[in-house]
Amino acid sequence: MRRLIIGASTLAAALMLTAVPASGQFYVGAYASLPSGDFKDAGANTGFAAEVGVRLFESANEKLNFGVGGAYGMNGTDADALDFTQIMGLGHVVYTLSSGSAEPYLIGSAGYLSLKTEVGDASNTEGGITFGGGIGVGFATRWWIEGKFMTASIEDATIAQIMIGGGVSF
Repeated sequence: MRRLIIGASTLAAALMLTAVPASGQFYVGAYASLPSGDFKDAGANTGFAAEVGVRLFESANEKLNFGVGGAYGMNGTDADALDFTQIMGLGHVVYTLSSGSAEPYLIGSAGYLSLKTEVGDASNTEGGITFGGGIGVGFATRWWIEGKFMTASIEDATIAQIMIGGGVSF
């Protein structure tokens, strides 16, 4: 599995380095992370996530694009000594439904999630394949807001979260 992750990471890095920068190709975003399922049952509270990425390909009609990104997030708990830290590497497919001053779109994502659980001075890191999807709206081709559901199966638990946020493309 590590070979697959290292190979996919190397390929994504090579594609990012060979991509020709264009307006709207890079993005940064911030999200509120609302845990659900086993993740919420483990005591995770609403947290935050920050994401950066690059669009690698856009179709000729500009309705379909593919990109890669990375996210970092944290969720605390009511217990002072327990925290969750997430790092995600993601591939995205975005389909724009209509064009205009507000452009609604659908997003699908898949990648790898690494979850670090810290209890006092001890920590444990586990990972697994993550995927999800959602909807968003782009404004003036630079600003966007979106909501998406992401899930990963790690060990015997499901790390599920609703991510609501926005960002800017440049």
